[in-house]
Amino acid sequence: MKRLFNPKSVAVVGVSTNSSKVGHVIFSNLIKNGYDGKVFAINPKHKTILGKECYPSLRAIPKVDVAIIAVPAKFVPNVLLDGIKNNIKNYIIISGGFGESNNTELTNKLMNIINTYKINVLGPNCIGILNTKNKFDTVFFPLHKMDRPPFGKISIISQSGGIATAIIDKAANLGIGLSKVISYGNAYNINETDLLNYLKNDDETNVIVMYLESVKDGRRFTKILKETNKKKPIIILKAGKETKGKEAAKTHTGSMSSDYIAFKASFKTSGVLEANNLTDLFNYIKIFSQPLPKGKNLGIITNGGGLGVMATDEAIKHKLNIPELNKEDIDMLKPFIPSYVTIANPFDLVADADVDRYKRALDVFMNAKNIDMVLINVLFQAPSISEQLLNPIIESSANRNKPIAVVIPGGRWSEAFATILSMNNVPTYDSPEQAIKSLRKLYEYARFKRLNKK
Repeated sequence: MKRLFNPKSVAVVGVSTNSSKVGHVIFSNLIKNGYDGKVFAINPKHKTILGKECYPSLRAIPKVDVAIIAVPAKFVPNVLLDGIKNNIKNYIIISGGFGESNNTELTNKLMNIINTYKINVLGPNCIGILNTKNKFDTVFFPLHKMDRPPFGKISIISQSGGIATAIIDKAANLGIGLSKVISYGNAYNINETDLLNYLKNDDETNVIVMYLESVKDGRRFTKILKETNKKKPIIILKAGKETKGKEAAKTHTGSMSSDYIAFKASFKTSGVLEANNLTDLFNYIKIFSQPLPKGKNLGIITNGGGLGVMATDEAIKHKLNIPELNKEDIDMLKPFIPSYVTIANPFDLVADADVDRYKRALDVFMNAKNIDMVLINVLFQAPSISEQLLNPIIESSANRNKPIAVVIPGGRWSEAFATILSMNNVPTYDSPEQAIKSLRKLYEYARFKRLNKK
């Protein structure tokens, strides 16, 4: 499967001169986005497209590592047979119109070819693969309409192409780096468990995120899920939990969703982290840029008393501890903190706190022996707070001494600072509730790792 993600040569079948067509967009994106392998355009009606030679079929080109198929469903079987005659082993079928459209005859024909010739097929009915490292990109959304994120060590497996593209676009907007994004659609050959098993040993993946509607083999899935989660964290968003959702999933990818209770049991057995919605999913993705905490003692720093109270309530709700500061930590802070500020945890620096006061508090909390993770609330609207506060926060995160999360509520001024932190792998949130839930998930995974050490 490694060749599927790292091809040295690809062919796009179904490239037209119409810039709004799927094949054209994929071909154009590969060229414009810097993919450095060989790219062949396949369309018998044209001699050249985008200044590149166009070939009549997969038989007319040198053997390639991957063939990307974006033609009407009825032509897909013959395209596969052409590729097989040229000894091409790997295919990404973008085309829809098979099981999800109740086209049983065409589905059976496709499955027969796959099983007879033992080829590797991702799809059909998918957007395929985005590999940010080598710029291999089969996503058929134009670059000017949807940004691609930088390289990072988070990989996405999504049964839905729409969810996959939403994650790509949002991650790019937040500056979150991704490694591989895989949309596998109907999974007639390569399924979610195969992909999970591959990413388990992928050196360019540290965190795995999955959007699931159904699975092909529940027992094998659970086995690989547990094996993988022991090595690297898995975050799952399961859709199709209710009856109507299951019906929608069937028409979406042609695969009926299993009982959610069975999924829930599988997740619990495997120790994976479940997100309830896309907002949770992104919140959890962000926190895994941080080191794992050694325990569940939380330190809270704020320049807004209300934010501190909200954070404390939420921490107690999610069973995180708010320990008192040790005497030596208090003594370290006393020379730098005004007499009208109470030194405690949560630590309310009060509204007139400047950058230096924040920095002193952060230094002590990051080194306090009885604090395992730190939540920083910042009202950047305060007149004594400036962009200079960003540097000590970024440095504290980069040192990887313990995990931190930053809450920056507000409008465009606050959002600008949050974006800078996010682009430096510092997780930022709009509210204490989001941050605390995410820190709790980080603690849960750390605890799972400790309990499952070999």
